[in-house]
Amino acid sequence: MPVHFGRDARLYYNSGSYASPTWVAINAVRDISIPDGDRVSIDASGRDYGLTLSEPGHLNLSIEGKIRTNESDTVFAALETAALASPSASAAILDVMILTGGSTTNGNRGFRFEIKIHKFFGEDQNIDQILYRSFTFKPCVPSATANVQASVVVASGAPVFTTLSV
Repeated sequence: MPVHFGRDARLYYNSGSYASPTWVAINAVRDISIPDGDRVSIDASGRDYGLTLSEPGHLNLSIEGKIRTNESDTVFAALETAALASPSASAAILDVMILTGGSTTNGNRGFRFEIKIHKFFGEDQNIDQILYRSFTFKPCVPSATANVQASVVVASGAPVFTTLSV
């Protein structure tokens, strides 16, 4: 596997249905990160060992980054609409995929999950700045029982999804 560069990584949202996705690249993004995958530590201590014991719990797979502010860009407008929707509305849920490269390049890996936007505002509006919105996407309860979080690997020129069993 070749070295991956951050500039080649891709973030997509699905403009189609979950079963038949149409992946739209979110190109105006920068400084994207997936937190380091730390699991929540669950305290398993008791009086029987006299030690602090813990077990790994939930996995953190949120996505954080910045997107160039541009209300005339359809992708930006779709994200802003989802961010402003009531959290209980179906419009607030987006199906996203993040990969180490393009969605048709074999060997690229990543994740797919339904998210709600927890942050989509906060701009540095200094006179010498291009405006970027900071955002945080976090997995949410899937909108249907079949829509589960998945790991992704691109094979035969298309993303292949495997249900995350964490």
